[in-house]
Amino acid sequence: MYRILFILFFIILCGCQNDKDGLSNPVVINSIDSICILCEPIRSGSFEHVWLDERYLTDERNPRFEQWIYGDSIAKYCNVEELTELATKHKSMAVRFVAFKMLLRKDSHRAIKIVIDDIDSNDSIIATHLDEGFPRLLSGLRVGYVQGDRKIYNISVADSLAVVDAVLKSKNKSKFYFYSSMELRDKIRSSQ
Repeated sequence: MYRILFILFFIILCGCQNDKDGLSNPVVINSIDSICILCEPIRSGSFEHVWLDERYLTDERNPRFEQWIYGDSIAKYCNVEELTELATKHKSMAVRFVAFKMLLRKDSHRAIKIVIDDIDSNDSIIATHLDEGFPRLLSGLRVGYVQGDRKIYNISVADSLAVVDAVLKSKNKSKFYFYSSMELRDKIRSSQ
């Protein structure tokens, strides 16, 4: 009888000391703070910066792209609602960008809603691809991930078409790389 009570006590004690899930988890808090520090504006500039690449020339993550390692930690402990909150309401655009990509992996439909709702935002960030960084609209980067990697994120045709419709109606459409590539394809088709 004492053994059973001891085992139950041990199970309850261990169960209560498991890591907390969500935004109150110390790992998540540390990861968010690390992204903010890692991606802070360069040389007293006004824009945060992020790396678009998760891997560079190899299958392993380069330590330079730590924001994605921190993003994995956030995604591990946060549910879809918490990732949505980070992707839409956090003061750091870098955190919003990383949380969006993690949300895109977990629930692409919810991520599409964020893209459409935030399509006219003028929030800009320095997006570094390989070794070159340029100011880009955060909404434009999100559209690029959604439309460029539809199969990877299991995005439905209906969701993809909803994003295209939102881009075509956006006041910022001329600033989106996706829109300019659509125009180029249309010109090529019409010239043939």
